[in-house]
Amino acid sequence: MRSSGTRLNADFALAFGPVSIYAIALLWTVLRAGLPILWADDITRSMWAVIWANDPFFFPSDLVWLPAPMWLDGIAVWLGGNAWEPIFVVNGLCGAVVVLMVIAIAREARLGGALIVGMLAALSPVLVIVSASRLSEPKAWAFEMTGLYFWQRYISTRRPLAYTTAFLFLSLAALSRYELWIIPGALAIYGLVSRFRRGDPPLWVAVGAALPLSLAISILIFLNLTRFGAPLYGRFAQDGDGASRAVPPFLERLSTLSSEVWPYVAPQLALALVGCGLALRRGFPAIRWLPFLTGALTGLLAFGALLQSSGTAGFNARLIGGGLLPLLPFIGLPLQWLQERFQRLPVAAVTLLVALGWFLAVPGSTMRVDDLRLATMVALSWRQVSGLAVQEGSGSRLVEYAARTVLPFPIPSAHFRADAPYPAWVPRSLPAGQEVLVISRRDADLGLTSDNSLQILAGTHLMFSIICPPAPSYEVPMTAQGVPTQVAPGQRFTVTVSVRNTTSFPWRSTGPCPVLGAWAWDTGSERGAPARFPLPRDLLPGEAASWPVEIQAPAVAKRYRLRLTLVQERSAWFDAQPGFQPPMYEVDVR
Repeated sequence: MRSSGTRLNADFALAFGPVSIYAIALLWTVLRAGLPILWADDITRSMWAVIWANDPFFFPSDLVWLPAPMWLDGIAVWLGGNAWEPIFVVNGLCGAVVVLMVIAIAREARLGGALIVGMLAALSPVLVIVSASRLSEPKAWAFEMTGLYFWQRYISTRRPLAYTTAFLFLSLAALSRYELWIIPGALAIYGLVSRFRRGDPPLWVAVGAALPLSLAISILIFLNLTRFGAPLYGRFAQDGDGASRAVPPFLERLSTLSSEVWPYVAPQLALALVGCGLALRRGFPAIRWLPFLTGALTGLLAFGALLQSSGTAGFNARLIGGGLLPLLPFIGLPLQWLQERFQRLPVAAVTLLVALGWFLAVPGSTMRVDDLRLATMVALSWRQVSGLAVQEGSGSRLVEYAARTVLPFPIPSAHFRADAPYPAWVPRSLPAGQEVLVISRRDADLGLTSDNSLQILAGTHLMFSIICPPAPSYEVPMTAQGVPTQVAPGQRFTVTVSVRNTTSFPWRSTGPCPVLGAWAWDTGSERGAPARFPLPRDLLPGEAASWPVEIQAPAVAKRYRLRLTLVQERSAWFDAQPGFQPPMYEVDVR
């Protein structure tokens, strides 16, 4: 019988091809979606990770359910600083560990087809897409699959060290995704029962490994039940405001969830379920089944929670994916059965081509952002923010450093005091007219509204907003050609508007603070509501543009002045600032 080290070396050698395919799939996903896929809560998680890297004894109340990923991410940031998204790199490596462990489990449990199993795991849309992010799931999955492998080693060798190692990694998985507490809980019960019935494992191993970690997991579950409410089979013990909620009709939500999730899990899940059936038929030992069964139950736990929720397809798929991964090692059994029946058919090659085609065709729902707040978060990840403002207070320096894990560098940053109305408190060192991320206490009165800022995220204690501070002056030339002197009431006509960007900042046509043109009719005593029109393209400082603009005359006959101006949304009207001279043209409407 080969030693554990020899067997694991063979697993590493066999996994080279699948891990390489996984790396290519991950790179393709990253190029398709941006580096990395950014979810709404990632910025706060990144911040807590960096704060923990600087202060290991800091434990934020906002993240009582994610200590293990916070430690890993904090170590990554501590080692890598801002170098190429260290948290994303950790997730990519964790995904590779999952592929390796799937192969190792298939070999250790003698399920067969380890190489093709690894290939199909490497092309799992759930695994690859979620690994292309800063989410906590890849860490939890890596812990879970490593623990399942050492459990198989324990069954094969009955060595106490393998039992303890399995329990350690599965407990770390439960500390990453608290619904995974089922697995170490089941193993703890098995270890104690097995000890009293067979005398194995030794009592000091069973009790010493089970009690401390079970106690830690119980405390985390209690904190979640008390603070957030635990999603258990479609019903929340407590909603965010303390109110209980009813479960939607089961079949209606089940149909919706199926349509959202099946593109991400269908091929692998179908093969895995058939493989599980074949394993049972062939008398696969029940003791080897235990962690796989309990691991799959976590998917049901998440599925029950989703019966209540209305998350995106990618969000739902990533939760249910936790129940799929423990079953992946069984994929090889149905492929072996097909190969025995159809010996001349290259079953493995056909299956691999089908899995590759499915992976490439999977919709990128997780990568599409329609909500303006999420789009702004993605803009942060795409390195488009030009400044950072952090409210002074306890820990503000750490928060500033932590925010840089998701911001471009170098960018100007400054601390401020909210002792004056907006925009007087904005530090002058920050660029005018460009997107600035503001991090403030949630209870601070900064004078920010939907008219002058964009709130992108609100945590328990912190508020994240985007502002575009107005410039000191706007000496911008703007003219219009072809303005008629007389038009009929309600008549539409076209003029050619010309502008030159003489400011120090680029005029963006999209984003949180786009620059738009506007026209309005002025009678002298009263001014009509301005009608906005877009710029033809982004204009960098010094660039000029001319383009046609359609204008509609007022419905009431009178002598008017046509007034043109520019506006930067959530920043300022140019004609209300020093330096800008709005062009005005006399028009007789009759």
